[in-house]
Amino acid sequence: MKRTGLSAPGSEWEAKLSAFARQLGIRRTVRLFGSSLVKVPVTIGYLKPVILLPAGMLLQLPPDQLDTILLHELAHILRRDYLFNIFQSLVDAVFFFNPAIWWLSSLIRDERENCCDDLVLALIPKKRPYLEALMAFQHAGDQPHAYAMGLNLRKATLMARLRRLVNQENQKLNAGEKIVLLTGMALLCLCTFVPRVHSEIRHGAALITRQVAVILHPAKSVIPVNEPKQAHHATADTLARQLPVDTLPKVTSIKFRNTNADTANRTMEVLDDRGIRYELTIAAGQLAALKINGDPVDSKDLDRYSALLQHFKLVYSQKAEEKVGHRAIALAASAERHEQALTTMKAAVERKAQHESPRPDSARQTPQKQRRMPSDKTTDQARVRGIIAELVAQKIVVGGGAVNWFILTDAELVVNGQKQPEALHAQLKATYNIKPQHGLYYGPAQITGPGVHLTKEDL
Repeated sequence: MKRTGLSAPGSEWEAKLSAFARQLGIRRTVRLFGSSLVKVPVTIGYLKPVILLPAGMLLQLPPDQLDTILLHELAHILRRDYLFNIFQSLVDAVFFFNPAIWWLSSLIRDERENCCDDLVLALIPKKRPYLEALMAFQHAGDQPHAYAMGLNLRKATLMARLRRLVNQENQKLNAGEKIVLLTGMALLCLCTFVPRVHSEIRHGAALITRQVAVILHPAKSVIPVNEPKQAHHATADTLARQLPVDTLPKVTSIKFRNTNADTANRTMEVLDDRGIRYELTIAAGQLAALKINGDPVDSKDLDRYSALLQHFKLVYSQKAEEKVGHRAIALAASAERHEQALTTMKAAVERKAQHESPRPDSARQTPQKQRRMPSDKTTDQARVRGIIAELVAQKIVVGGGAVNWFILTDAELVVNGQKQPEALHAQLKATYNIKPQHGLYYGPAQITGPGVHLTKEDL
């Protein structure tokens, strides 16, 4: 079409076309030809655009109508409609089976013509010449090629365009289009927002159940999650497919290689009730390596086992809490037995003194009663306050009032039932001169042990 049946329109029209192009800000060179192959004006090409007019059109229409036709075709060039029309045609070819694509594509083509109409009306003083030019081609038929940008003068489309230009009102969707559109949107919403139960949610519910059980019954074992029995000879590949489901392994033992002081960098060895051994290497708080029954897991798949690491950490913290709770209960029971024994001995001594006969004053020997002088607690109070201030500074607790009790001995530092890192324990032990078999205890009276004991009332 760009090479066959062409005729030059004359220098006057070429000059007018160049002036219109400069007015619209088009920098590319636009060529104008008469063509015997087209029945309506069309624009072809993107890099080298060409406007083709039907042969004899320059002699049939008034100049003011021809000017509006040229402005319309230049509007297509300015908007790059030829290039986008190719992409749109490609989408139509791929989704040829989808009626919704047909409908949307038709709307896009209509709106493309409406945009060019608005641009033409913005450049001309009166809309009548443009309307008459559109009416002049109403019987010319459709454009000759689907990829060329023509006036799009199909009867239904032309009437809608003329009505829009006269009434200055955009066309609205009809009742059928609204029903189809709303139905499609409703089906899309139903398919999109169907809830899915993720394994993380199920794991989270199981872990919450375990923690609630520990809080309510600290002396009892953790409620296990129902989980299928599996073969003891599991490999990393089989567990990779089995772990992200409804259950997590029930831990029977957790050990740490070398030390557990640095919680962000350590090696954890875990054994579950099925006899499966896990070796987890933690670096900077993240899972750096994993072996299951000695079979290493590919580093690309480690992200799939993050829930497993969090599960093991939670189980370890629960076991540590239970251990501290059992120790506190044992110490309280020991103190109670000791107090009962002292009470029994005191009663026996009093009964013996009542049955003994009085001696003469000369022979009576009144032993001097040993009195325990009240000790000065100022130093110990300052030590306790200093330790609480250090725990707040280290962000172990959010404030001094959050410290319910702590134990600082030569062996360990326990705050509110949580064993603290070895580095902090060593620092406080050296700062506050904690000696072997002589600790510093703060909290309820049930906490027993050799050393200094202070309660909240003492502070």
